[in-house]
Amino acid sequence: STALNLDRGKKTVMLASSWGPHSLIQSQKNEIIRGVSNLAGEYNVVISLHPNNFNKIHFEGVDLRQLFSKIARENVYIQGPGEDGHLLLPIADVLVTDMTSLGLYFPLFNRPIIFYDSPGQEYFPDSLNQELRKASHVTRDVSDLRSDVREALRSFDKEKMEELAEKIFSYRGRAWERYSCEIYESLGLEQKL
Repeated sequence: STALNLDRGKKTVMLASSWGPHSLIQSQKNEIIRGVSNLAGEYNVVISLHPNNFNKIHFEGVDLRQLFSKIARENVYIQGPGEDGHLLLPIADVLVTDMTSLGLYFPLFNRPIIFYDSPGQEYFPDSLNQELRKASHVTRDVSDLRSDVREALRSFDKEKMEELAEKIFSYRGRAWERYSCEIYESLGLEQKL
């Protein structure tokens, strides 16, 4: 946390955006500026964007450096284009996301998720994404993230998220067992434990 210029005494809210017109960053950039401003005094804020957002072909007409300069302040860390947002997940106490894969990995930490619900985005009704949304706080406007974060922390159902984590990450903590079994089997070798 210290290396990222974050305050160890504060909870950390991570905003993770996919890319495209319905993504959190592309559809809510002005609201994010307001949301981060009202969050930054009380919480650390980490912003993680899909690498395609840094490519003008996918995010035309937006200067991310200018956008980031509007939200740059103490206790705010903005991930660079070459960094991996997955590595930042463990420091987050709350995740704010859209349809990014980070939202699918975060249940492993059994912490609250706030999903941005883009009006133009369609989801498969029985998808894991929809199940996660039912166990999370959902918002259509991220300009008052402080209220959303408080509500997500207050209403978080640890047991429900744990159930979903078990569904997503079968054999948790037993990867070495599964890998070694698959490796020995694929090589036609007898495994001795």
